[in-house]
This record gives sequence, C-alpha cells and structure tokens, in this order.
Amino acid sequence: MNAQRKPDSGFRRAIKRIPFLYSLLSALKNVVFTVKGFFGYHYGQRRRIALVYSSMRTGSTLFKSLIGEADDVSLIDEFNFLPYLGRNRYLFYGLVSSLAREPVILLKKPYNNNPGHLKKYGCSPLAEAKKIILYRDPYDTLCSLRNLQIRRDRRRFDDVELVEYWCDCYENLLRNTLDEEVLVVRYEDITEHPVELTAEIFPFIGSSRKEGVESYGAYEWVGGRDDISDQIKSLKVAKAKVNSREENPGLFDMVKQSKRVERILQHLDSARFQVPG
Repeated sequence: MNAQRKPDSGFRRAIKRIPFLYSLLSALKNVVFTVKGFFGYHYGQRRRIALVYSSMRTGSTLFKSLIGEADDVSLIDEFNFLPYLGRNRYLFYGLVSSLAREPVILLKKPYNNNPGHLKKYGCSPLAEAKKIILYRDPYDTLCSLRNLQIRRDRRRFDDVELVEYWCDCYENLLRNTLDEEVLVVRYEDITEHPVELTAEIFPFIGSSRKEGVESYGAYEWVGGRDDISDQIKSLKVAKAKVNSREENPGLFDMVKQSKRVERILQHLDSARFQVPG
C-alpha cells in the first residue's frame, strides 16, 4: 500500500473555463486511455480491480483504509468512476489502472444522489471486477448524513428525501448486481469483527494478504470525498454509533414503517457476508 495524492492542477481549472477546449482535451484524453487500456488489458500484467458501492455515511472511508493496509492493495484518493460505468471497458481499465501501481486497485464511491448515475450504479464495464456492497443500519446512516449536511451548511434533505435516497441507492445496487458474485458487507460487522472480516475480504479482491487488520496507517483524507472526523483519524476501528429514536423521531418512524426499506434490508441481510465463527 502506497498512499498517493495528486496535487490539484491550476491548468486544469483554467481549461475548464474554456468549454470547447476542455471538451476537446477530454475527448483526446479518453482516446489515449482507451488505447492504453486496450494494450494493458490484453498484453500487460492484468490488474485486479475491486469496486465498493454504498450510500453515503456507511463507513466506506474506514473500509478502504483497512483494506489498503495490504501491501498489494492501493490506497488512493476517491476517484469518481461513476461517469464511466456505461463506457467501454478499455477506457475504464486504462483510467483505473493508471491510478496506482499496486496489483489490486480498490475504488470506493458512494452514490452521490446524482440522478444521471443512478441507473448504472452497481454496474461495471469490467465483468471480472470484484464488487462489494457496503451498507449500514438505514436510520443510523441517514442520521449521520443529516448531521453532515448541517455541519457543512448544505441544503438538508427532509425526511422523505433521506429515505428515498437510501432506497434508490440500494434498490439499484441490488438490481444491477443480480445473479453476480458480490460481497455484501455490513458496516456494523466491520466494527465488531474487523480482523475476521478483513481476513476474508483480502482473498476475495485478489490480495495475497492472509491476516486481518483492525487498525490502519495515517493518510491525508480529503474532506468532501472522505470522512475526516476525529474517529477516522484515530487509526482504530471504533464501535458503530447507534442513534436513539430521540435523535430524530420523525425520521426514525419513517424508516421503521417503510415497507420499501424493510424489503431492501431483507435482501441485504440475507445476502450479507457472515463473519466466521
């Protein structure tokens, strides 16, 4: 694992202000990465790619930090691969394989409530990519999301929007991964049994590491893409927070009474990876 960070490019920001030139350079970049991906995929040392799908506030930063402890697994900035889910596999492979040098590249990108990405969320241009669905108790997830919006002074979802966001995310994930080999992981299981769970995840994604982990190294997490709370910076797995009904009675009742939430949870819970022992 090598923690890698690319500095922001002032040139890139300047080019974005010229739409025609930016579109032209983007098209040329896609051609270059498509060609690179073709030759790398067929004639190079094939990289193993694992994609982590989830809603926001489900512990994806903790997940990538733990799995990134393996020497052969990447630990990189969150790369927004969602716009490329419907593109050709060579472009996708060329882009992703250029992000890190490790044999296994782990990418996580929670659904960002962009309707344009929803229908393809859970898909992959690479049939052999390993897929992981990460989920957490929906009420605790949405309490955390609401609190995040308050801290960042962003437009707050009302209770209906919060529940719809969660349901839309996981309904599409389940639909788009039907009959595929997918590892379904519950956040609470990670916090309760990090060593046992990570020991099973490493071989699933193609890592040679056999020992599980419960801590992780320091990394310069990026606010807005990663969790940057004191908890994640502690470098230790902490117990999952359980929110009481008093935290948000209206949201609690809406989640608990939603048949849609209940149906999705039944599917996730029945498919979730069971911790050995």
